[in-house]
Amino acid sequence: MRNLILSWDTYSWIKYCSGTIIRKSIEFEVMIISGDKKPMINYNIICKDATVEQRRWDLFKIGKELGIKKMQNLMYSDSDPIEKLLAQLQLQMIIGAPRAIYYQSNEVLNLVFKKFKETIDMNIYSYSGIGGNDTVYLTDKEYKEKTDLIQLMVGVSTLDDIIMFPKVEHFIKI
Repeated sequence: MRNLILSWDTYSWIKYCSGTIIRKSIEFEVMIISGDKKPMINYNIICKDATVEQRRWDLFKIGKELGIKKMQNLMYSDSDPIEKLLAQLQLQMIIGAPRAIYYQSNEVLNLVFKKFKETIDMNIYSYSGIGGNDTVYLTDKEYKEKTDLIQLMVGVSTLDDIIMFPKVEHFIKI
């Protein structure tokens, strides 16, 4: 495996990491953690299964547009034990042997990767859109490619997913 982008939800990685991926898409794989069954904006009467399928289709189109070779969704649920997530991620680290991991900063993943860092010697970065010690400045062309992805994000659940895309991507090395 090359570099692994981990996102708790379906779309955050696009907002905070897609510019970095645009530079060298062949070097990245994306893994979504959550099944993300929140209702879509303006489509809250659609069943949860249809929402999940729409988001899968969005990810397929976005992955194809970016040239990402591998995308997967663990479909982790908040009701699943954290040990299940830990086991799945550890297996991915062993099998895939990524050079670097970029994960969405949240309470669960911060805890997971703090523990991983104690046992695995690897470059691990978190992202949340707020500052960092590793910064990627996008060119105008890269930024346009990034913002063009908004058109493919049909299944978003909040406007925050599609507004204020940053032109500078920040990562915090763990």
